[in-house]
Amino acid sequence: DHLYSIAFSGRTFVAVGANGAIGTSDDGVTWTQQRIGSQIRWAVTFDNGQFVTVGDSVTQVANIINSTNGRNWTIQFPPSVSSLSGITYAKGKWLAVGTRMLVSTNLSNWTQSALSGGSVSGVAFTKDRFILVGPSRSSTSVGSSLSSSTNGISWHVVDIGIIQRFQGPLNLDAAKPAVAYGNGRWVAAGRFGELAVSDDFVRWQPITLDTFEDLSVAGWLNGEFIVAGDAGAFATSPDGVNWTLLDTNFRDDFQSLEFGNGVYVAIARNGLTYVSKDGRTWDAFVELSRSASVTFGNGRFAFLSPSGTVVTENGGFVQSIHDAV
Repeated sequence: DHLYSIAFSGRTFVAVGANGAIGTSDDGVTWTQQRIGSQIRWAVTFDNGQFVTVGDSVTQVANIINSTNGRNWTIQFPPSVSSLSGITYAKGKWLAVGTRMLVSTNLSNWTQSALSGGSVSGVAFTKDRFILVGPSRSSTSVGSSLSSSTNGISWHVVDIGIIQRFQGPLNLDAAKPAVAYGNGRWVAAGRFGELAVSDDFVRWQPITLDTFEDLSVAGWLNGEFIVAGDAGAFATSPDGVNWTLLDTNFRDDFQSLEFGNGVYVAIARNGLTYVSKDGRTWDAFVELSRSASVTFGNGRFAFLSPSGTVVTENGGFVQSIHDAV
């Protein structure tokens, strides 16, 4: 079964995917497999003591299930929504997004948000606000708008002054906005080497890197900003204003970044994984499937692929493959 998302609670990994598949592991090596229904589960997160996963089915009915331990699950019955692709929690509220946005304070009672204009492909919470990817600016647009809210109820579209590249269908991790926060500053990645920087999420300073490649992922990792995108585009910055474009000598399109145990990991859309000790010199590690993504927990990197989970132990890049579902 295809796997699409993974979360770590501080003790337990949970991986979710197609056909109701859920895999649970305390060490990333030994996995317990189960199926709940036949739905596709696009995303899973852990917060406020709960694993929560969202998705949809062939009958176009969205589903939400939750668990305190990743093994015993409760099925929720949200208002009629055809698909949900993202979930986050902050300020006492759960926000689930997809063809509509749903809000809940207890996971049992959900209400539809008044947000309109089309599907929302992703949601996140950074510093003091929720951030939404979408809706699209137009039916022909390759990108989507960016909206923010400090309370999860009142929303406004953010004009960051660049051509944004938040296009979920090409990138599973695009459910995560290409926006990073660190050291009192936000950085948003865009198309054609464009970035925007803000100290208040209202006024944005545009910055253009010396590249025409699209930038699709941004992170605050190990005390610095890193952005990555198409054709091996990589750049680092200590403050979000002064950037160094890296000469990576590879041409892959990147979708995910992670850091742990002194090691940076970057995942390309073709499944190739790159690792670095300093965030500047990168080496190819192991080839995974096209849909690969990565998280770090319990001293391990856990990589998702359609066929299972690949775990590298303690940042030492000793590959071991375990079936999660």
